[in-house]
Amino acid sequence: MKLVSLRTLPRKAKTFVVGWGETKEQFATKRDRINFFKMWTKDRVRENLGRNASGPIKNFRLSTRIGGRPIKVFLRDNISDLLEFNAIFGRNLYHIDRKIKIDSILDLGSHIGLSSLFFSSEFPDARIECVEPVRENRVILKKNLSENKVNAGVHDFAIGGRNGSGRIFLSKPNAHSLHEESGKSREIDIKKIDFFDKDFDLIKFNIEGAEYDLFKTGKNKLTNAKCLIGQIHKSILGPEKSGEIIRWLESNFDVEYRTKGDYLNFVAYRKGLREDSSV
Repeated sequence: MKLVSLRTLPRKAKTFVVGWGETKEQFATKRDRINFFKMWTKDRVRENLGRNASGPIKNFRLSTRIGGRPIKVFLRDNISDLLEFNAIFGRNLYHIDRKIKIDSILDLGSHIGLSSLFFSSEFPDARIECVEPVRENRVILKKNLSENKVNAGVHDFAIGGRNGSGRIFLSKPNAHSLHEESGKSREIDIKKIDFFDKDFDLIKFNIEGAEYDLFKTGKNKLTNAKCLIGQIHKSILGPEKSGEIIRWLESNFDVEYRTKGDYLNFVAYRKGLREDSSV
């Protein structure tokens, strides 16, 4: 399949992908923004692939650069993949501003691997452990890791507050969740974070409400990390549980909030952590 480079897209395309988060006033509702973004992005991809504008695009790949390093990204034709690509590579929500030596990364809720691709570009020598319980996502995750020769392991369970099995709900394309009980579901394995017997320099999590279980049972592992990157799903957890996580974070880490609202994205650095001048 022909690769599409962001550099070959029209100038308007580049501006829109990077600046999408700042264009809310152009649309009446969030759904309008999402629908426009999806339609507009696919039309640009069709143009560059030479596809008929009315024909479907089942899958496509994009080529781009992070820190001067070329990467190839395999995406599916759904809003989940497009929004995550924009959040990570457009809005730069996972970028680490401080000079920190990162040798090991735990990526909880790896989805299709976009976060791992981003981290491998910023920390090419780091070993990454990817945790993704949904098999359809893991297929694309493995493609993206293999295509870019990322040093990573892939684990097929979910992180939660206990060891055992449970049901993950698949009703929302961008929010497979252990905690939002609606729609179709399937049984999966669940493990606590101490399944991993070592500590990690960087822990990222986007686990659709299971972050509360992670904080309740995995504080030692989290505290030992140099940096945490995550999303707090306030609409799933409610104000009490969300507030408990935020208070613990701000007591132990220097927290930078990248977004506001029901989906609170942040980058947090362990208090007292010194920057590494050799990085």
